[in-house]
Amino acid sequence: MKWINLIKCSLFVSRLVPFWIDCFHVTSIGLISHPTLLPSIAPDSFTSFFHRSIISVLVSCNHVFSDQHLQMLFYYLRIEVCKEKAPIPSSVGENDLLIVGPGVLGRIVAEKWKKDYPGCQVFGQTLTTDHHDELRELGVQPLSSGSSISKFPFVIFCAPPSKSLDYTADVRSAASNWSGEGSFLFTSSTAAYDCNDNGPCNEDSPIVPIGRNRRTDVILNAENAVLEASGCSDRGAHVYWLGKGSDENRPDHILNLIHYEDAASLSIAILKKQLRGRIFMGCDNHPLSRQEIMDYVNKSGKFDRVFDKFTGTEGPLGKRLDNSKTRAEIGWEPKYSSFPFFLDHLTTTRDDH
Repeated sequence: MKWINLIKCSLFVSRLVPFWIDCFHVTSIGLISHPTLLPSIAPDSFTSFFHRSIISVLVSCNHVFSDQHLQMLFYYLRIEVCKEKAPIPSSVGENDLLIVGPGVLGRIVAEKWKKDYPGCQVFGQTLTTDHHDELRELGVQPLSSGSSISKFPFVIFCAPPSKSLDYTADVRSAASNWSGEGSFLFTSSTAAYDCNDNGPCNEDSPIVPIGRNRRTDVILNAENAVLEASGCSDRGAHVYWLGKGSDENRPDHILNLIHYEDAASLSIAILKKQLRGRIFMGCDNHPLSRQEIMDYVNKSGKFDRVFDKFTGTEGPLGKRLDNSKTRAEIGWEPKYSSFPFFLDHLTTTRDDH
């Protein structure tokens, strides 16, 4: 009954959103706040006021909800608020692109796509309006999740599962915004491959069975939704990183890397092929152990911090990826052929990789 009441309440209040936006003013009304949730979920003053008002409605109705229930409600209501602010594209061109989750990778994709298709429109769909001004500065037209928008010939889904309550549903929603022309691409993870002994792994290697691991279940269920929609999936490797002074992981764990620029160029190359129902792999074909990576970093002399050591001795190992099949079919090669090659061409000291 608690969830039923929560859903009824959220549906009821969401219908009041336009009215509240137009008519409510912050006055000396007694409101009840929820300090553990509001700072992270409601960064702007209106939404903070709005959420406090919702809590007062819940309390006045004598409903007692846990933090999880309130987070679910706030998540839903935040999207409802954003929908009122979201612009709807008046027309969509044959090369226009929708990026769902325009973070670091999505923004690089946007920049490269606009160069390849001058005059096209690129849209970035986000959960909230927090970064919409940044997207506009990059020439990306922001949209909010849940908005009624046109269908696009090219759609790429770059949003991570960490911020999603239902990742598969989010992927299906993105697929519903694809016109069926062009291409739909989901940026996935090589964690889907069932290998944890530092052994070889390629595009055709076995995947982790559904039900064994919650993390891979999320990825594979999302991939299945993509394939059902005739989209493609690109299972990508780790991006470059520089850790803290020491790390509790084991040093002999093999990692596979790809630079953000190369991940973006591969994504675009796959989109341009306009293929259906395919799975590809993104990596630089030069797997390294954690220790080897940090040894290269320390020897480069191009970073302010010096990594000390890995201290772990237990836990699963990794996999040695080879995406030769993807490269041959897509006609793609990375700009940065390996991590050492990247370091050799790094001209400034940076600690953000």
